Amino acid sequence: GRCFGSLLCFITVVSLVGCGPSGPQRHAVSGTVMLDGKPVNDCSIIFTPKGSGLAAAAMIDDGQFSMTDVDGPTTGDFTVRINPNEGELEAVDSSELAKGNSPRRIPKRYQNGEALSASITGEPGQTLSFELSSDR
Repeated sequence: GRCFGSLLCFITVVSLVGCGPSGPQRHAVSGTVMLDGKPVNDCSIIFTPKGSGLAAAAMIDDGQFSMTDVDGPTTGDFTVRINPNEGELEAVDSSELAKGNSPRRIPKRYQNGEALSASITGEPGQTLSFELSSDR
């Protein structure tokens, strides 16, 4: 997308300087998150390593998320959680919440990490797609 040119430029500069970041190598990852075929909005996506590795998180806006090789996850297997931002919880009418039919509600199984996982390969510009469903 739009960031790729500047990302490529950044990588070139870092390799010319010759002092890359110390520690585990993070990777640029982007992708989409849909709930019942509609883009998820006002949520965050959190990658938690199943073994060794570094966690990473990003905002989801209009079904899209993106992380750079500065803040992205390391290579490996990750549990993935989709958490609504606090604003979403306040914006939903409490009576609707009580009835359990908030239109944008992220099911608990996606918030607690039991339903989604990802494998970060380290390939440049890896894209992931998560299709969430309100039904079990």
